[in-house]
Amino acid sequence: MRNKKNVKKVLHLISSIGFFGAENVIIELSKALINTDYFPIIGAVVNTEKPDLRGSEIIDIAKKYNIETIIFSCKGKFQGSLLAQIRGFIKKNNVHVLNCHGYKADFLGILSFLNIPKIATHHPWLKTTKALTLYSYIDAFFLNFFDRIIVVAEKTVKEVEAFTINRKKIVKINNGVDLERFDSLCETLAVKKEDFGFSNIDIIIGMVSSLKAVKGHTYVLQAMEEVVKRNKNVKLLIVGDGPDAAVLR
Repeated sequence: MRNKKNVKKVLHLISSIGFFGAENVIIELSKALINTDYFPIIGAVVNTEKPDLRGSEIIDIAKKYNIETIIFSCKGKFQGSLLAQIRGFIKKNNVHVLNCHGYKADFLGILSFLNIPKIATHHPWLKTTKALTLYSYIDAFFLNFFDRIIVVAEKTVKEVEAFTINRKKIVKINNGVDLERFDSLCETLAVKKEDFGFSNIDIIIGMVSSLKAVKGHTYVLQAMEEVVKRNKNVKLLIVGDGPDAAVLR
């Protein structure tokens, strides 16, 4: 049992549009921190003008695991009041460490001018549009003001090194996967191929990810066209959601 006197609060800050890879990383990190001397809090920047509030999905999932949460509301892409909300919450709740995830969270974390250790967990930049390319260059500048920059793969180490003044700040920590949750799932669910419309002789290839261009689903579909010519029993099962869902269907 952890010593409450030594517990340090860690605020994971993110601005998201749904529950994807980065959000899952935060949930897994927070679940692992619960039984340590670091107390996780998940803070989500949510545009409250959008009726679906998809940015708050991570909050709903965090609550299922009894992880403390906070929503920082905004009306539009950026508001000065956001800085005040974040700064006020951190001071009032005596947060010890701020861990930012993504370019918008990075901007907010640095511009809040907080006198606490600040960590940026760098999730690979998506340069699929001119706007996202611009944001990546701005984010690269802001990363230099963090105390540590966590990257999740060797490729991202090189990506960040190209823009970082002090490379000693960069630490590579591979994303962890909680394998035990899959063990329990296999024990409780008897999923049959027939439930998905497959036959017992079908060979199923599974692809699980957010449905967006950068994940390369179109290349997999093109490859499948050649694969089924050689073996008609090979089937592809795509699992996920995202902006390209309709196009891929």
